[in-house]
Amino acid sequence: MKIGAVIVAAGMSSRMGDFKPMLNIGPLSVAQHVVSSFRQAGVHQIAVVTGHNAAALEAHLSASDVTFLHNEHYQTTQMFDSAKIGLSFLKSCCDLILFTPVDIPLFTPLTVQKLISSGAELASPVYQGRQGHPLLLSSSVIEAILSDSGEGGLKGSLTRLGIPMTHVDVNDPGILRDADTPAEFQILLEYYNARSAAAPCPSDSEIGQLLNESETPEHIRAHCRAVADKALLLAANLNENINSDLLRAACLLHDMNRANSKDHAASAAHFLTHKGYPLLAEVVAQHHDLTPNAGIEAKLLYLADKLIQGSCEVTLHERFSASREKCKTAEAIEIWERRYHDALQIAQYCHLADYENGGIT
Repeated sequence: MKIGAVIVAAGMSSRMGDFKPMLNIGPLSVAQHVVSSFRQAGVHQIAVVTGHNAAALEAHLSASDVTFLHNEHYQTTQMFDSAKIGLSFLKSCCDLILFTPVDIPLFTPLTVQKLISSGAELASPVYQGRQGHPLLLSSSVIEAILSDSGEGGLKGSLTRLGIPMTHVDVNDPGILRDADTPAEFQILLEYYNARSAAAPCPSDSEIGQLLNESETPEHIRAHCRAVADKALLLAANLNENINSDLLRAACLLHDMNRANSKDHAASAAHFLTHKGYPLLAEVVAQHHDLTPNAGIEAKLLYLADKLIQGSCEVTLHERFSASREKCKTAEAIEIWERRYHDALQIAQYCHLADYENGGIT
């Protein structure tokens, strides 16, 4: 089954007084949060409909592997018109399409997964009796939506389909949290900070169970332990507020699916999200490629993973010289250069004495 998502980000942000999609909530922007939640839930075909400030947003999300669609008439049309642009683009290549405006950024990947597994033609998440976003639409209803008058927006269009909306109960207040005004955005920030502080982290016994369930072989576990030791050593040299439990768990689990999945970072993140560890999943998902506003725990895992080959320490020069020889295309070289640059930047930040070679004094 092919699953896509439409994120509408064409609005003027007039009530906010600032450009909402690029405002930061923790290490990620509003738009990056939405893309990340879809990615962690296994949604890979994502269309972002832009309008106001389109060039800046497209540059901001350029590393996110999304498709940009532009509503040229964003100043005189409604959100429904932008939604139709995205739905029209995905209708022929996706069986299910998720839809959300960009300014509801903190729904969880688990909510997305529950919607996908509902088996419904139309579904919305519900928290304590209130419907929120994202919505789930089957491809079978897209043509009717595209030909609708648009009276009452997307909500009115869905009502006229004559298909009952399936309500999927979720324990996720984020489906209701939007950001239209500065006051609402402040509430969103407070909710994010409270959720992050309360995010669960697995115990050692639970980490062992997760590794066993993923059938992670011992040599990979040994590598993960060495990465954890290195990351915690790097963290000890920094005068920064670091969640050591989160960092250690992410290091111990980052390669848990390496033996049985081609995209093991995304696979592990998907698995951990399903197990109820969304913040941990967010860190693990970035150990190959960092997001532009990655948190300190993700950066330390990223660097430590590059400094450990098997269970042995190597320099960044040694690690990246070997990987450079495998790059056969211009695209591969570009990815290699970005990853090397990111590693060097973090190494310098971590006060490695010879940061290009990876040594610590």
